[in-house]
Amino acid sequence: MFLYLTVVEIKRRSDPRRSGTLLFELIVLTVMGFGGGIINPVLLGQVPFPMGSDVVIPCIVLAYFFVRLLGSDLMQMPGIYHLRHIAFELVRSKLIHGWCIKSAQIIPSTYFHQFPVFGVLTAGAIGGCGGLFLINGGLSPIKNAMPWSVESAVAASALHFVFANSLVSLPPVVSATLLSSEDVSTAAHFVIVVFLVLTRLVPITQKILPWRILSIFSTATTMSTIKKKSKDE
Repeated sequence: MFLYLTVVEIKRRSDPRRSGTLLFELIVLTVMGFGGGIINPVLLGQVPFPMGSDVVIPCIVLAYFFVRLLGSDLMQMPGIYHLRHIAFELVRSKLIHGWCIKSAQIIPSTYFHQFPVFGVLTAGAIGGCGGLFLINGGLSPIKNAMPWSVESAVAASALHFVFANSLVSLPPVVSATLLSSEDVSTAAHFVIVVFLVLTRLVPITQKILPWRILSIFSTATTMSTIKKKSKDE
């Protein structure tokens, strides 16, 4: 959690609008780091995560002063950078996993009798990127483009859902080799850890995701149609 918060703190420091008094900056860091853990409990009738754990606030304060002491440049050095971002994605995957599981237990199934669907998908996505919306006071972050933090949280929530509900399964040899438990939720958690860490450390993998490839083809087709119509006119 500490390394996760150092990543969030560096992001906060990079935006002058999020600078101010010590209390202001600590609250901003809390909201940025655990926005999903604030929004989801409000929606699901639970205790907000920063209030429900006595570990969170001390970690926030420690990460804040640690980055302030060492400076952002040192924290961005190779090795330290990769370690922090691996930790960042491990925590984010745990938050998404946790909210997917918890919301599935709280939200009753309706149209699909086996399990709730869209409520769980929403809770998982919010768990992975809720701070972005909370700190910006609304939906402005996705008005003109889809930030990777949102795209990856939605994708991870969807991946978790299909594996946790056995709609897709890992090959038996993978499960037997890498996982200590045969529980489907453990497999779902493992999948989103791999997805989030891989796409963070190797950004080029983001470009070959299926929905992005489809988007490229769709855009190319649309542009070709527009050009053809322009020639005909």
